[in-house]
Amino acid sequence: MSTHVKSREKKSRAVRPTRKQKGVISLHRLAPENWLVLRATPGQIEIVHKKKGTTRLLNC
Repeated sequence: MSTHVKSREKKSRAVRPTRKQKGVISLHRLAPENWLVLRATPGQIEIVHKKKGTTRLLNC
């Protein structure tokens, strides 16, 4: 029997942006109060719109 396990990317819950992340979001001419952070790495932030559900990938 083969026990092949598919690697699944863990879905993280969207959280409110920190003060620094709000600054990055503002630099991209977006309103920080309308966005939640899905994933944050040292070079990028993945955000999702609170109402529409659209996602964006921002470079820091």
